[in-house]
Amino acid sequence: MADPKMTESSPMLDEEGDGQSCDVRNCISWRQTAENRITYKVMSTIALLGHMTWYFYCVRSSVTLLVIGAIFLVKVVIEIWGQDTPTWACPGNPCLFLAVYTLLFPYLLG
Repeated sequence: MADPKMTESSPMLDEEGDGQSCDVRNCISWRQTAENRITYKVMSTIALLGHMTWYFYCVRSSVTLLVIGAIFLVKVVIEIWGQDTPTWACPGNPCLFLAVYTLLFPYLLG
């Protein structure tokens, strides 16, 4: 027997198609549809290149750190563009994207 609360319609879902309500599941869900992934891949790549440019500038006197940074950059770009499921390098929602690229990367590279 189905729980009536689970089948009950939410006022935030646009099930009638009248355009008066908003389906918030797309904003908060961890996994998105494939057509939305290209946006996150581009944004993640741009943010990564910005962080790595700053990193390369800071370690320009050390060849070893430059090589490590280059390998890390290639690895993360392959991770971003090589799969369609969300990862830490290319999140699937705005909250996680901001957390990774405003908190995690500055901490790792700082």
